[in-house]
Amino acid sequence: MSELVTVELSKPLEHEGKTYSRFTFREPVTGDYAASDLVNGEFNKTLAVLALMAGSTLPVFQKIPMRDFKKISAATQGFLSELAAE
Repeated sequence: MSELVTVELSKPLEHEGKTYSRFTFREPVTGDYAASDLVNGEFNKTLAVLALMAGSTLPVFQKIPMRDFKKISAATQGFLSELAAE
C-alpha cells in the first residue's frame, strides 16, 4: 500500500471556520491507537485513529457524512487491516 492515501469528500465540510474538502491519510502508528483509548466507544476509537492519520481531530471526523466515511474506510482498509489480522 502507498504511504499516503487521499480521499475527496462528496461536499466540503466546515468546522470552527475551517473548510475540509479532502483528507490525506498516512500509515497509522502505535501512538494513534494508544490515543484512541482516551475516547469512549468503538466507533469513536476508529474515528480518532483515522483523524490522527489525517492530521485532524475527532470533532472534525464526527461531522463526516457516512457516505464519505465509507469511502475513507475503503481507502484506508490496507492500513487498518494489518491490525485486524493480528
